[in-house]
Amino acid sequence: MRYTTRGGDPLTPAFRPPLEALPGQLAKLLTEYDTAIQRVRDAERERERLAQRERDEEARQADATAAAAAARAGKKIPPATAAAKLAADRDDAERNADAHRAAVKAIRNEIDEARDAAADDAEPTAADRARIDEAAAAFADALEQAVADRAAYDWMTGSGYTAAARTWAVDVVPVLSNYGVSRDNGSIVGARAVVTNLVAALLGEG
Repeated sequence: MRYTTRGGDPLTPAFRPPLEALPGQLAKLLTEYDTAIQRVRDAERERERLAQRERDEEARQADATAAAAAARAGKKIPPATAAAKLAADRDDAERNADAHRAAVKAIRNEIDEARDAAADDAEPTAADRARIDEAAAAFADALEQAVADRAAYDWMTGSGYTAAARTWAVDVVPVLSNYGVSRDNGSIVGARAVVTNLVAALLGEG
């Protein structure tokens, strides 16, 4: 069977197909999703920046400076506008982050619906499989012919004649050597069987 992994969030670029491999509407929604996710990150980063204690000290110092300047000039001490603005900015940042998270949730819901609808049209058919089987058979034919031609050449140059398209399993899958398999103790496999079995394994059989 085909080796697959679950990975992380299936909507992140690293764990989903490239956009060009998907239907237009689904690709459009994923592009919108990517933009919305970045806006969430930006909004949360700004909220966290405003929540830092340093912002309180900056506002306090700004209000104190304004108050001292007014006192020196003999004017009325102004209200603590910097502190008030910081509080308002924090409220706005929280609302902004909440709004962007809600937008992401809405887009995800639409993506789920679009993905389900697209899957109905994208399901592989028997005709799709037949095309692959034909291509695999043609490749195996060409490979066997190339080996037969090479065998004839070998005979002409004084070597033995072996026309069968076969090789050691460890040469096809070198990682087998990590488990002690070598040409000395490994199996001999035919090219057509390798191609046929690979197609069957990758397309869900076995």
